[in-house]
Amino acid sequence: MKTLIYGTDNIKVLDYLSELKKKYKNEQTYNLTGSIDVNDIVEYLQGTSMFASEELICWRPNKKTEITDEILTFIKDPLSKDLIVVVLENLPKNSKLFKFFDQTKQFTGDEKEKVFPLLDTISKKQAKLSVKLYYKLLQQQNDPIYINSMLFYQFKNILHAKFQTETFNLINPFVKSRLGSVVNNFSEDECVNIIKEIYFVDLRLKTSSVDNEVLVLNLILKIINGNLATAQYV
Repeated sequence: MKTLIYGTDNIKVLDYLSELKKKYKNEQTYNLTGSIDVNDIVEYLQGTSMFASEELICWRPNKKTEITDEILTFIKDPLSKDLIVVVLENLPKNSKLFKFFDQTKQFTGDEKEKVFPLLDTISKKQAKLSVKLYYKLLQQQNDPIYINSMLFYQFKNILHAKFQTETFNLINPFVKSRLGSVVNNFSEDECVNIIKEIYFVDLRLKTSSVDNEVLVLNLILKIINGNLATAQYV
């Protein structure tokens, strides 16, 4: 199976990628990022074919990656392996990539762009405006689970910005530009604790009978007030 996932809503693209990868063990996945040398890949896979456990090739090109004829030939026949290609931007309708995949999935950024003002105000610790924007998103039928996932996206990116990771270099320039003014508002430890709390809230959103809107609102206020260790959910 050959799958192309693309679009400007990076979090949904990567979430969908995670779902697809769940049926493979870590040692069964051959992960590639950026520009690739097809000859090296083929040599590796063929040279270890008797012993290798890889069943999935996952490739994430970046904006500087040139899609050569060699790469297209490899995509057409990835040595009997499953292949997932992840492009974190929209593709033109006439992109030559489309014809080589069994299935394609696009995630646009329209919904995500609506939540950016809320992410900004939370990251700037502006409680009153954050509450106002949060309820505005709810009135626009945005799911609290989705808003919580975007909080994870925001604080994960803040950590990437702090460490200047390779992933940070691949983040959409628009998203990067919004991180610059907030990256120093939280320490590394605070970001890690916030991400843990977001994960905990995600579990409760999906399993608890507590009002989802209240759960996420309390999380937002806890992040802004910096009392993750002491505040309790209603």
